[in-house]
Amino acid sequence: MVIRICRENGIKVKQKKVHYRDIINADEIFKTSSIAGIVPVKKIDRFVVAGKVPGNITSKLMKLYGDKVEYSKLDSISL
Repeated sequence: MVIRICRENGIKVKQKKVHYRDIINADEIFKTSSIAGIVPVKKIDRFVVAGKVPGNITSKLMKLYGDKVEYSKLDSISL
């Protein structure tokens, strides 16, 4: 769902195996799951994310994901 949301909103997506050097060079990091949604990551082991947490892209995705999930909930209500 997150990849679809990105593509629908012009956010570039690149799927690849992530290496430690990718993490230490990242401006933003987030974790996603169906239960928690999109959660910003502040720290991995001893590495602290350099940018603000949540970053601009993560904040945007959190809003877009929340809107999509809320819409999905409303769409499935029986009256």
